[in-house]
Parts: sequence; C-alpha cells; structure tokens
Amino acid sequence: MEATTKRLYRAAERYPPRDREYRTPAAQGRQPRPDAPEQERRSWDALSAWDTPEAAMRIARGSRSARYVVSFDIPDNCGVTYEPSGEPGHFDIL
Repeated sequence: MEATTKRLYRAAERYPPRDREYRTPAAQGRQPRPDAPEQERRSWDALSAWDTPEAAMRIARGSRSARYVVSFDIPDNCGVTYEPSGEPGHFDIL
C-alpha cells in the first residue's frame, strides 16, 4: 500500500513561523470555558489547521497579526495525527 500525505494550512505571523506559533492554546496557558463540550476541550491541546489555503487566508485576514499561510505535509504513520474539528474544513493537529 502506498503511503499518503495530508496537507493542511495555518495562518502565521511570520515566515518562517516562530516557535511560539506552534503552541496550542493549552501550552499558551489559556483555559477553555468551564462549560466547553468535550470536542472543544480536546481541541485545546491541538494546533488549528485548515484543508485549503483559502480557508487559512480567511483566518489570516481576520487576525491583527497573521499575514502568511504556511502548509504542513503530514505523512501517514509519522506519529502526528489530525482529525476534523468544528466547522467543515477545520482540523486539529494533535
């Protein structure tokens, strides 16, 4: 069976992104709201990503600091996982 790679996109402040741009909300010390559903709590320990560069650019345009879109190529069986989360086209990188 041929290995596959999933490409996902993120808004970034700089190119190349700084290390701090790879911190999850939990790693930034932020807390989910107390009544957050399980999926939202799970996302707190993940990086947010999108399945198209256009979706990531939409996030960048709405941000005061993000001006770039970077891509992640995630090969199968590399130890990094991803799953759909929230709105269509959004993924959590775990």
